[in-house]
Amino acid sequence: MRFKYYYAIIAVTIVLFSSCEIEHPQPLTKGERPNPIENYSVENVAGGAIITYSIPDNNTLYVLAEYQIRDGVKREARSSKFGNELIIDGFGKEGQYEVTIFAVGKGEQRSEPVVVTVNPARPAYLLALETVQVRPDYGGCRVDITNAEGQTLMVGVITTDSLGRWYSAKYFSSESRDISITVRGFLAEKRKFGVYIRDQWQNFSDTLIAEIEPFEEVPVDMSKFKETNFPGDAPALASYPVKNLFDGRKGNWGLGYYSQNVGIPQHITFALPEVFVLSRFKMWMNMDLPYNSTQPKNFKIWGSLAPNPNGSLDSTWYLLGEYDNWKPSGLPTGQTTQEDIDQATVGNEFTFPLNSPPAKYIRFQTIETWTPSNHVYITELALWGRTP
Repeated sequence: MRFKYYYAIIAVTIVLFSSCEIEHPQPLTKGERPNPIENYSVENVAGGAIITYSIPDNNTLYVLAEYQIRDGVKREARSSKFGNELIIDGFGKEGQYEVTIFAVGKGEQRSEPVVVTVNPARPAYLLALETVQVRPDYGGCRVDITNAEGQTLMVGVITTDSLGRWYSAKYFSSESRDISITVRGFLAEKRKFGVYIRDQWQNFSDTLIAEIEPFEEVPVDMSKFKETNFPGDAPALASYPVKNLFDGRKGNWGLGYYSQNVGIPQHITFALPEVFVLSRFKMWMNMDLPYNSTQPKNFKIWGSLAPNPNGSLDSTWYLLGEYDNWKPSGLPTGQTTQEDIDQATVGNEFTFPLNSPPAKYIRFQTIETWTPSNHVYITELALWGRTP
């Protein structure tokens, strides 16, 4: 009898549950179904289109567009009821595409669809590919690209190993309208470089291949530099001589060169171990205060083969370059991001023009520091180039 009793309870429970209906959640407010958009027009742009329209009633909360940029890849665009245009983007090539547009009201009720045909112009990444120039540079190649649309583009540079297998040499992202990339670390021997571009919607270009011979580049052995102390050079504080610039120590305060209180602009001069055609240099900052304090923000580099012994900046000197000590984030002085700190740690790199004349003497002239000061502090310098 005990077992029969249990079975009876289970049976009653099953009957009770089976007699209940399962209710699905419903919108709290169910308004009227919106009417479709009206009076639409299309402006085709690079890789997309701008669709303008009017909303015929007050039941619309927003307007939704659904479309495919390529097989199996769907995108949406939305605009509030206060807007009157949809930005349709992400198409990887020119062509004819359909965009389905709904007016959406309360409870996500959709209007009848309106199908609009768009014909995107050539997308930005393919326009950029047509402008790619690959040229020899010191220790590698230089890639120049015009990004006419100012879109975010990812540029990949590949090359081959000793077995002829392709590998990534550099990957770079930029929305600048003029993109320049240098790839270094190779011998002065002919080799192939490939360049491809993709956009933020994972559309990839073909790869352009160029065979070039990099220019020779070697580090300048600054352990053999000579301090010149020309008249007019900014004297260093006793514990922070110019030689600290070339001792390989990088990091925090106290490891570099620190000038006396002589005002801005000011300069120092030093001699290279031999005549060089310089290709680039790196500068490291005090990591206690990166992009801050008395460190150079704007500066000029001068070169000479036989400077006037009176120290004047006359015709015996020629300008090799004028530079801004660039800060990745672009934030005001005193504010830094992790990207800024990471960049300062590896050193900011600057390049000399490819046609720079040879130099034996270098003059570093500080025009402006990150905060107003009469002193200049630099932790470390390193230079590269070739002997003429």
